[in-house]
Amino acid sequence: MSPFRLMFEQVVPDMAAEMLAALDPASTRNLVMFQDTVTLEQQRFYLERMKTGLTDMLFVARSIQETRMIGTIGFHEIDPVHMSARLGLLVFQPKDREQGYGTEMVQWGLDWAFSKCGLHRVYLSVWFENAASRILYSRLGFLQEGMRREAYRDADGTFHDMVGMAILASDWRQLVATKKLPSFDQPFRQENRS
Repeated sequence: MSPFRLMFEQVVPDMAAEMLAALDPASTRNLVMFQDTVTLEQQRFYLERMKTGLTDMLFVARSIQETRMIGTIGFHEIDPVHMSARLGLLVFQPKDREQGYGTEMVQWGLDWAFSKCGLHRVYLSVWFENAASRILYSRLGFLQEGMRREAYRDADGTFHDMVGMAILASDWRQLVATKKLPSFDQPFRQENRS
């Protein structure tokens, strides 16, 4: 039996309505893309852009048992010259946070980025106030690289310091070799839906 609880598939525009229904609006209000109510048309347009995979790749994580959407993991600003990308993670519902889903999503994402996509570096930004996320990323091999002061403005107009973190392919390979991170032979569906 697989120790994994999630399966992953590349996001397609037809998922727009299901994604909007799965999102908890109250817990996503401070994210730039959800500061205003997102319409179905806007979500479809966003997912259409993701479909090309040239600078962005977005995957949905589903519960294997229930097949419901848990969240998304994305790689943005993919730079083929410098072999780097920015990681984005979103767990849709508060009830699914602190359940280990975020950890499994990032582990799977790093495996995809380094072993399947051949990236050299994955980086991210996280609110300084979000200690739980900083601890999670540190546990998964990310190192803090610096802080951007008041770099993010939320829906209430409050500015937040952002901590920059990154992991290199060599860091990830060492963690996999010492069995501190799993290597995934895991469910991944890449369906040709439009």
